[in-house]
Amino acid sequence: MSQQLELAISERNKGIARVKAKNADFVETMKSVARMIARKNGTVCADDLRQWASDNGMAPTSSNAWGAIFCRNPDFVLQGYARSCQVQGHGNLQRVWALREMQS
Repeated sequence: MSQQLELAISERNKGIARVKAKNADFVETMKSVARMIARKNGTVCADDLRQWASDNGMAPTSSNAWGAIFCRNPDFVLQGYARSCQVQGHGNLQRVWALREMQS
């Protein structure tokens, strides 16, 4: 791995840690919600979480906190991709996750 790539990954990891620290309560709550939705529906994606948060009056202090919910979260495994239907998703592809415990 090149030094430039190593530096880029290191800086990314520092940024993720900062966002998680500043939004710890939000991230932990949304991880629980993600597990709940995945148990109910079989899978979960960012659109599901954004809808739940909107319905329940929750919002992170940084929009980057959404990524911290699934980042290095051993509870979930990637199942595939789907287009985002949320306005802020702009129709982009998003990851669809399943609970690891349900994969056994």
